Parts: sequence; structure tokens; C-alpha cells
Amino acid sequence: MSKLKMKEVLTKIKNKLSCVFIPKTTYVYQDPRDLGYKKVKLSRKEAREIVARKVSIFDNYVLFYREDGAFLHRYYNWIVSVLNIALIPVYIVIDGVASTGNIYRDIAKQMFQKKYGSFRKDYVAPRSSSWNTIEKIVKEKGK
Repeated sequence: MSKLKMKEVLTKIKNKLSCVFIPKTTYVYQDPRDLGYKKVKLSRKEAREIVARKVSIFDNYVLFYREDGAFLHRYYNWIVSVLNIALIPVYIVIDGVASTGNIYRDIAKQMFQKKYGSFRKDYVAPRSSSWNTIEKIVKEKGK
């Protein structure tokens, strides 16, 4: 086998294997607490009062509060990670063995949301309709 042919075969194998490994990400999570925000964990009831959309049992909400605004982060909870790991064989049957790397990559993005930036982040302005609710929750949790 010639060197050129061998190089082509090796690059094909490398390309096939590269989909299995999770690529390095350029996203870097910056903790809002470093910017002066106060972290407040919300219950589902409190999240329902703030958020206009439906709050799922699979979501965890964290509020980062500062007087000039607030960020609301939504993460999947541990139940989603356990279900995804348990359903890997089903995903492989549905998508096929060739897309196993994509399955692992998607599961990793859901398990390590801060690392990959795959969480939902909403900004709440002080003049919004839910601002009074946020201030009330922060005062209650701050005690």
C-alpha cells in the first residue's frame, strides 16, 4: 500500500472516530456572582410566579439578583441525566450505531450545561412586571 493511500485511509478513520469524542468548546461560563449578583435557588412555585412559560418538573431555576437587574438560569435536574443514560440503547436503536458519537455529545451537553452553555438564561429588568415578585422572593430567602 502506498503512503498516499495509507494516509487517506488513516484520515478517514480519524474522521469517523472524531465524532465519538466530544470536541473542545470555546464557551466559558462566567459566574454571575463574580459580577456582584446574589444567587437564589428557586422552588417550582416561585419560578411559576416569575416565568411566563410552563415550569417543568425536570427544570431547576436559579436566580442571580442585583438591584439593576436579574438573571434567571434554567438547568435540567438530575432526573434528566439518569433518564438519558438509561435510554442510550433506545437512542442507538432509533438513530443507528453510526450516530453514537452525536448521542453521547448531546447527553454530555445536557449533563454538563455550564461547561457547554446549553442552559437557558433570561434577563429580567427592574421595570418588568415580575420584578416585585423577584424582590419579594429575594427578601424572603435572604433572611
